[in-house]
Amino acid sequence: LDVQETIHEIHKFGSEGFTGVQKKSHTNSEYEWLTGRTAKRQKIPTKIVVGMRRKAMKREERAKQELKDSGVVSHHPPASNQGKKKKK
Repeated sequence: LDVQETIHEIHKFGSEGFTGVQKKSHTNSEYEWLTGRTAKRQKIPTKIVVGMRRKAMKREERAKQELKDSGVVSHHPPASNQGKKKKK
């Protein structure tokens, strides 16, 4: 065995205990090491994305309503309008 291969095997054995973000990061680095390029992001079905956006809009509306009902004065514009350009 080559020294590099031995180091790689030891690292692979140590990485078996990874969980969550650490495991995902290790998997991505393994893929990049094997192929020389980064992995593509997993696609989410359109129906799920639409539902997620709809739910986010409801949460924003609820937060705005709670802020309005509480009587707290906010000097900042709503977060949903930031970064968007007007169409002519």
